[in-house]
Amino acid sequence: MSQQSIKPTLIDEAYMEQFSNDQLAFMAWDKSEFSLSVYLDPEESKCEGCTGDALFELITAVLASKVLIRRLAGVDPQSIRESAINKILQGSRFPQWETLQ
Repeated sequence: MSQQSIKPTLIDEAYMEQFSNDQLAFMAWDKSEFSLSVYLDPEESKCEGCTGDALFELITAVLASKVLIRRLAGVDPQSIRESAINKILQGSRFPQWETLQ
């Protein structure tokens, strides 16, 4: 009986590029909704294994969101955040962005 080794998959922004916009949008919603349900449940939020899974799903949702935002806005999400923070600190309203759509 031989054992096959399973190679780990690095889940990062490059990995997320293989998915369509629709898939990324659903992934971001589904995984963040699951994480929220775990953290808001009084019993599950006490379970270390459950919160570990929820954290993984939340990180995956963030990666999916970042890739989707970059595609739709044509700008790195971090630069959008920095620009918005700068505008808020200056007392201005949120900046307007044009999307690629």
